Amino acid sequence: MISFPLQQRRRRGFTLIELLTIIGIIGVLAALVFPAVGQMRGSANRTKVLSNLRKLQSANVMYAQENDGRYVPVWDNVPEGYRLQWYADYRFTQAMLGNASGQWGLPDKMTDPRVAKRADGTVNTAIQYAMNTQQIGGGWSAAGPTGYRVSDIATPSSTIVFITANNWLFDASPSSINRVEYRNGDGKAEAVRFDGSVILVTKAQLSDGSATNRSLLNPKE
Repeated sequence: MISFPLQQRRRRGFTLIELLTIIGIIGVLAALVFPAVGQMRGSANRTKVLSNLRKLQSANVMYAQENDGRYVPVWDNVPEGYRLQWYADYRFTQAMLGNASGQWGLPDKMTDPRVAKRADGTVNTAIQYAMNTQQIGGGWSAAGPTGYRVSDIATPSSTIVFITANNWLFDASPSSINRVEYRNGDGKAEAVRFDGSVILVTKAQLSDGSATNRSLLNPKE
């Protein structure tokens, strides 16, 4: 049997320089991969939200077709004798969006994945998307439905109806525009117009009162 000296059988380990080199390479790869993964996740989330907004307005159009040309009201009385906001009105969320009977608010499938959940794991459906209420008369205490009719919208291809926000309604006032959220970190909020087309919009555009951007929020422009 042939034997080898102990020093010949001993495995050679990495030197400190080699370890540092490997760590450096891993760090470089991580710096390249992680931002790319984040961008892919952000792009996927935006795609889902834009799809949700299209579905939301499509359901809004269906609601108008079945309710004498009136879009889902910002708030309205229901037969049970109480008043509901648009996102909680079961006549809209169940019939038009396929919400389960007895489930309050928007369907889970319609929520924005970028909105943090509550401690109990549920989602606050009131801080997903806001409805444009610019030039809608009446308030919470007004009798009957409060909202737009199809005939109220002068330029459906320009005016926003729903947008990502931390409230359920917004208008052209500065305090209201501050409710809009730009969740992808690029300063652009997702929105859908009355004609069903989607748009990415900045705070500067929403705040601009010039004729160019005024029709974004004003349905009668």
